[in-house]
Amino acid sequence: RPPSRSTAARPTCWPSQAGWRIVGQPSPNDPMADQLERLTAALADRYAIEHELGQGGMATVYLAEDIRHDRKVAVKVLRAELAAVLGAERFVQEIKTTASLQHPHILPLFDSGEAGGFLYYVMPYIEGETLRDKLNRETQLGIDEAVQIAIEVLDALDYAHRHNVIHRDIKPENILLHDGRPMVADFGIALAVSAAAGGRMTETGLSLGTPHYMSPEQATAEKDLTNRSDIYSVGAMLYEMLTGDPPHTGSTAQQVIMKIVTEEAAPVTSARKSVPANIAAAVATALEKLPADRFATAEAMAGALRDPTFVLASAARVAAAALAVPIPFHRRPAAAWIVAMIAVLVGGLALWGPWRGDASSARVHRFVLHLPEGDTLVGSSPIALSRDGSELVYAARRAGTGRLYRWRLDQFEPEPIDGTEGARQPFYSADGRWIGFTADGWLNKVALIGGSTAPILELQNFFGATWEPNDTIIFGGRIDGISGIWEVPAAGGTPEQIKRAGRFGDVPDQVNWSPQVLPGGDALLFGVRHAAQSQRIDVYQLGSGERRTILEPGNRAWYAPTGDLVYWWNGDLLAADFDVRGLRTTASGAPVVAGVYVDAYALSEAGVLAYASGARQVPLLVWVDARGAVEPAQVRAGETTLRISPDGARVILMRSVNRSVIWIYDLQRGEGRPLTDPESDAFWAIWSSDGHQVFYNSSQDGPHLNLYAASVDGSSDVQRITTEPHHQQPYSTSADGTVLGLQRSDHPATGSDIFTLALDTDSTPRAFLATRAMEVHPALSRDGQWMAYASDEPGRYAVYVRSLAGGGETIVVSSGGRWEPLWAPDGETLYYRDLSGDSLFMVPFESQPLRIGEQRVVVTGDFLPGTPWGRTYDIHPSGDRFLLRRAGEPSGALTRIHVVLNWFNELGAKRGDGE
Repeated sequence: RPPSRSTAARPTCWPSQAGWRIVGQPSPNDPMADQLERLTAALADRYAIEHELGQGGMATVYLAEDIRHDRKVAVKVLRAELAAVLGAERFVQEIKTTASLQHPHILPLFDSGEAGGFLYYVMPYIEGETLRDKLNRETQLGIDEAVQIAIEVLDALDYAHRHNVIHRDIKPENILLHDGRPMVADFGIALAVSAAAGGRMTETGLSLGTPHYMSPEQATAEKDLTNRSDIYSVGAMLYEMLTGDPPHTGSTAQQVIMKIVTEEAAPVTSARKSVPANIAAAVATALEKLPADRFATAEAMAGALRDPTFVLASAARVAAAALAVPIPFHRRPAAAWIVAMIAVLVGGLALWGPWRGDASSARVHRFVLHLPEGDTLVGSSPIALSRDGSELVYAARRAGTGRLYRWRLDQFEPEPIDGTEGARQPFYSADGRWIGFTADGWLNKVALIGGSTAPILELQNFFGATWEPNDTIIFGGRIDGISGIWEVPAAGGTPEQIKRAGRFGDVPDQVNWSPQVLPGGDALLFGVRHAAQSQRIDVYQLGSGERRTILEPGNRAWYAPTGDLVYWWNGDLLAADFDVRGLRTTASGAPVVAGVYVDAYALSEAGVLAYASGARQVPLLVWVDARGAVEPAQVRAGETTLRISPDGARVILMRSVNRSVIWIYDLQRGEGRPLTDPESDAFWAIWSSDGHQVFYNSSQDGPHLNLYAASVDGSSDVQRITTEPHHQQPYSTSADGTVLGLQRSDHPATGSDIFTLALDTDSTPRAFLATRAMEVHPALSRDGQWMAYASDEPGRYAVYVRSLAGGGETIVVSSGGRWEPLWAPDGETLYYRDLSGDSLFMVPFESQPLRIGEQRVVVTGDFLPGTPWGRTYDIHPSGDRFLLRRAGEPSGALTRIHVVLNWFNELGAKRGDGE
């Protein structure tokens, strides 16, 4: 450290430079006396020089009286050799750029100029002391005090940086403490001197900046410094406030500079273990060798110091900080050692060993991974963690294109995985060498090393998977029209069904989510969502075939080696004690993490938790015309249902909070009201042909979704239309209002089928098309003669047309990957979309004679996809524009991933046996 610079004879402070020689009144024999006399004479009309206060590398400072304003000031006079190189005119011109800075933590510049051959500038004379004086007296500061000083200095820097001014010489000597609050002195002086000197600084023998606080790029004399150089200096200064020493020390300036360039600073926790993790991480980030690896702005660093969840993305550095192990820059650990350090950090767990209380001594660490600008998590289950917790993979959309990205926790940035365009729902192989994912109707795998991608299996639906050590993949999904839980070799082959999605009690299954093999290999844990939209968690015994519900409601459960069942519900992660031998919960679930985004979370066997925070984004409704012009609608979109009234004035939407309710909105005013009873669920709805009624499905009178009719104006009671022991949903009506096109979605053998209901003659729906394939989206033509629909019979959904009267051939309208047919109001055009929702197509249709025209694209854009259960876009009755759903405004919920190391300790604490 520099020697102490405090003096008992100095109760005040002033703007200073490194290496000041503290002086009192000049002696008659002092060689500087002549300079003082000449300076006094040169400035006599403006300042009354009293005496010299100190000398530094660039200037000598004097206490003076501002004659015109009757105030004390500090006058700094540049050294003669420096002034000779700069020239008066250029220096004065450059220093003007800093004179306009006005900020409560910046010491203002009062005046500058040339007089009697002296170049000078004038600043206030501040009562108090410098931060250097305080450090010389106290060595280390309290953590809260040090952080507050740094935050206020960063606030000043952020203001200056936004005005394109870089300080270049942040250090304790230039921080004045006035009534305990810091003020940054000499702001922009180093910049002015450097700019005025151009490339001639070497002629002076001077160096701008103080070695202990120089950034690596400044130490190596790079000309074009950025604001991140100042951020490094603040990190070095905060390091000293916390530990008592700068990050790098040496007996000479050359030794210090060499260490700054070649060695990495030891973590602050190696000298002071009480420093919080986010403070240590913020300091380490600010001290990164590469400017691009530091905080982008001073404001960002201040935010990290305030944010208790901020920790470095680099798990290696976090591990080093937690273990207080200095890592020399020239001896960074190899990748294998980094992983080993992470394993130690997360509790020293063997990957397959049971969790024990002896890991509870490991500290819980939290940090946030900010996705690159423009990236947004996409799809269900977008995050996957490796089993050892050393890395994660996530699915994200960038500029309309989705793919997978790998983020190793010993790296600062993610890396895209080649060959994963359009990928969703990633999951790791047991050995961590492969990633499974779905894309374009296929289950695929990609090697993390080498990046080769290989298809495994074609399927209709996919609902999560686990990759077992014997190299088989167990997943929930639908193949050849059959839903359930399946097993397939990772190398490809014929899938075998483990459990068929069927009935459980009186309620049919709709989806089996994210199966997980429980310890011992005798049972499966999985989530269930049945057609009435209720969600629960079941176990299935592989030997006996016995099945049991263990939690309801709940979604996407993970078994943790702590003996906890972790699951999501209503925006939170919950944990319930689970008897893995008896396959039953022994206590109800308790919240353990709040504000988790739907199913966007993952848990590793090593105790690492990763999740996205926030609530589900409410989609936006937009109008799109045939030219592709997009205009926001006045109404925020619902969850699924979307139908425009026959007069074009209103729209019906389904909104879901605690219950799913059908709402009617005025498209002009954006005002809405609920149509259905908020005490019972209602999901899909359509208008009657005259717009006076709404047909919808609800489970208000039993476990099945039957059809109801409600008058729009409330003039009559709600009428129950069907009493079927099956789930039905209304989809379309004929122009004369006599026929409903329905979709039945619960048959154990055929999945989803198409029915019709003659409203004026019958109360029992009649089968129109029922096969082993999924038939969805029945759309009645305006003249009531034709039914358009989508089917996955060829392996991927395609659009077809059949005569409503039966007989005749089935007309293939589209190729694979298309669904959601919709007739134009004039009945002469058929529209449909691709599975991603990004493209809307049309074909001309003629019935006499029957002819399908050539397909063409009408609209393309980043729109939300539909579902197998109903169409989620509509056309205005005028036929000139479409109403589509678009994702809500991007937010932190989908642009950052929270990571918690040693999270099992928190679960242990919940059960009373943690730290």
